[in-house]
Amino acid sequence: MRLGRACATERAPLLRTLYLRFSVFVADDLAHMAEEEQLFLPILQSLFSDAELMDIEDRIMSRVSQDELAAYGRIMLPAATRTERIAMLGAIRANAPADAFVGLLQATARPSLSPDDYRHLCGGLGGAG
Repeated sequence: MRLGRACATERAPLLRTLYLRFSVFVADDLAHMAEEEQLFLPILQSLFSDAELMDIEDRIMSRVSQDELAAYGRIMLPAATRTERIAMLGAIRANAPADAFVGLLQATARPSLSPDDYRHLCGGLGGAG
């Protein structure tokens, strides 16, 4: 918040600090994802079948509240490609009650996507929304 209140001469050093902190965060996140993909995923795949892993993921996701899911969706959907959005929400739709899915779509996709992207998504989901 200091950046928003900073005078012109204070902004450059504050922006540089923000940039450096953000770049360290991104680097750490990418290293974490690589470690998961290269080390932990092969172990999980050696211990469980794909169906078992999907069941584990479904059980984890069933414990995420609708509000949390909506918050994640508002961040993730705009960053995903159109094809990824349809696949992601299609998987959720297959496992969610219809009214809950429509509510989630209204809370996540509609406010975070352009009207054209939202229409494309709804068309790809068979007119949902």
